[in-house]
Amino acid sequence: MIELLVSVVIMSVGVLGRAGLQMLSMQQNRSALLQGEATQLVNDILDRMGANPDTSYDGVDIGDDPVVTDSCIGNTCSENEMKDFDVAQWLCAINSIDESDGSTHTVCDTFGITGSLPLGSGSVVLTGDIYEVTVLNNAMVCYNDPRLYHRCCDRKTCVCDPAC
Repeated sequence: MIELLVSVVIMSVGVLGRAGLQMLSMQQNRSALLQGEATQLVNDILDRMGANPDTSYDGVDIGDDPVVTDSCIGNTCSENEMKDFDVAQWLCAINSIDESDGSTHTVCDTFGITGSLPLGSGSVVLTGDIYEVTVLNNAMVCYNDPRLYHRCCDRKTCVCDPAC
């Protein structure tokens, strides 16, 4: 009887350990997915900038909303209109939700684009001759991982709080 009880305890510890590994694996997979999306979005705007090399894409700041613009698909656009169109599509691809009211940005609906990063944002900054493109995934993150010290991040700050 005692052997049975010991084997049940050992089996329970094994099942709990496997469940913990599964949860950690799912968290890491989600993180890798979002990092991959951010990388694709950086490549997207860099390709657009390369296709329109005579126009400066500088001045897109973190937290900027996509600006309503005319579609350049099937229409003739100037280089600056194409830049505005490219930036609006890129910002919609990052995050199509208007955080002020939770609705979808009108321009993103018009383009038929759904953002791929929860609470994501992006920027393009020109320093000298070099563009710095940043895509952030600002979704609330709180993993019970000692390396992250229960880090909680929102759009503006990260805090270390075990209660997050």
